[in-house]
Amino acid sequence: MLLVIGSLAVILTFLAAFTIYGEVAGVVGLACFASGAVLLGRSNSPPTTFKVTSPAITSFSPTSGPVGTKVTITGVNLTHARVTVSGTAAKIKGDNAERIVVLVPTGAKSGAITVTTKAGSVTSAQSFTVT
Repeated sequence: MLLVIGSLAVILTFLAAFTIYGEVAGVVGLACFASGAVLLGRSNSPPTTFKVTSPAITSFSPTSGPVGTKVTITGVNLTHARVTVSGTAAKIKGDNAERIVVLVPTGAKSGAITVTTKAGSVTSAQSFTVT
């Protein structure tokens, strides 16, 4: 994975949960915390902290269907998410940083889709209609 901060590019290696180590001139290491904060350690200056961007939904498809329908949600920062359809937890069939596939859960009513990650939550502007 490549992390770009300004003009600084860091190649990241995931070694353990919530810990990231990077390799770039002058960078000793990186640590990622459950809060979404990332600490950059340099050999010649104090560490710098920045916040990981919250998730965002750009679209989902289809926009309606019965219980059990596969819905593909697209956006950014969607990895390791929990998803609800009008407040009812949906089963995730697959996810990555830009896409989540869920099944509309039993008991779901028509309403917004919410994606929650360690970096925050986002609710769709459009509603999913359960038919």
